[in-house]
Amino acid sequence: SNCKWQVVESKPLNRYDLRNEKESQDKIVASSYTFINQIPVMVQLLQAEITYILQVYEGENADQTGRYNLDQSYQSCYMYDGVESVILIQMAKYHPDGRLYLARAYNWHFTITELVGFQRIQNNLKYRKITQFELPVKTQRVQIIKSRYRKADQTLIYIIQAKCENDRLRMIVATINFSTGATAIYTDHDPDVYGWIECVYFDDENLLTYQERIESSLRSSVTWYKLGDGTIATKLQEKYSYHNFQEGVACKIVAPIKNNADPFKITFSSFKMDKDKFISTWGQTDADCFLENARKSDYEYFLIQKGDIKTIIDPFSNIIMKSFKNKVEKFNFDSPYFNLTNLWPDRYFTVFDPVTNAIRIYDHFTLQLLHVLSIANCTVTNLKWNHDQTVLIFENERHHFYIIKKITGS
Repeated sequence: SNCKWQVVESKPLNRYDLRNEKESQDKIVASSYTFINQIPVMVQLLQAEITYILQVYEGENADQTGRYNLDQSYQSCYMYDGVESVILIQMAKYHPDGRLYLARAYNWHFTITELVGFQRIQNNLKYRKITQFELPVKTQRVQIIKSRYRKADQTLIYIIQAKCENDRLRMIVATINFSTGATAIYTDHDPDVYGWIECVYFDDENLLTYQERIESSLRSSVTWYKLGDGTIATKLQEKYSYHNFQEGVACKIVAPIKNNADPFKITFSSFKMDKDKFISTWGQTDADCFLENARKSDYEYFLIQKGDIKTIIDPFSNIIMKSFKNKVEKFNFDSPYFNLTNLWPDRYFTVFDPVTNAIRIYDHFTLQLLHVLSIANCTVTNLKWNHDQTVLIFENERHHFYIIKKITGS
């Protein structure tokens, strides 16, 4: 291909094709997207007056190619790379004696269903119930905060946040075999009471969470879990607790360069300590990486390293610094790293600047800023490139999709 990214100073915005889907009259409950055979495919789960609808968009122009009445109510939907179907999730609450509106906590039934035949060339919906399970604890509300599909053993992974009495949050991890429906459930029985849970790092095998205690936001924990599969439940590996301001935390995550070729490593220490002791603990290189990127009055930092790529993030997954070998870029605004694929791309690294409402595209190797795309009145909540990074899909907080296509340069 002779496509070239033009540096931001030399080409105006109209060198890029930017489209967004039209407003819908129905309530958008959830949305998801992926690339199937390099073609953008996007779905929205809509709630109409008495029915639930799946709306499908395909191609670089985001053409609406399908609108299907679904067989029952669903609360969430997911699409994954390498899976040519939509995963629909129903989360239904009930109370054993029927007092649903008087109960302070409920039993929750989850039904996971695969939907195929929704694409333009198929147009023949078929449902397959993958599994059905009940959460092992009674809760007021539930929310899936993260999900992924592990291709190696066909495992669906759902990180569920359950809100219990007195606003206490509990984390539940469901791991499901996509083919057989075998399901293993891990429930967090931590005696500490948490009011905030954030997924800091989430790959095929490992989950790292940041949790703030509800009785005192000055105390937090960072917890590492080893993710299970359909028969083996997720396991808690290590928990590090600390005082946010008196101690803080420095955490280093070393990810394998190739899947399972190298060990996954996590190291913790207090952030607030004598400089010489900090250097002695971490070594000069890592100590400098933490200290040189520290922000005033913040004492919680995570260093994620994969080979020559280093990233510093805060507990809420906002990028502070990214480097490749000796090339470094620092960020003075809060932008989530979105996903690990974006942290470790083949060509382009992407951030969203909420101050200027712009997507910033960088060369992965030189960290040179290549282009700034202004997106009016929009907060980017997630994004995904196609395999060769010529097309980018991103989504805003209202579940609306946008597509950015690289234009052939002269």
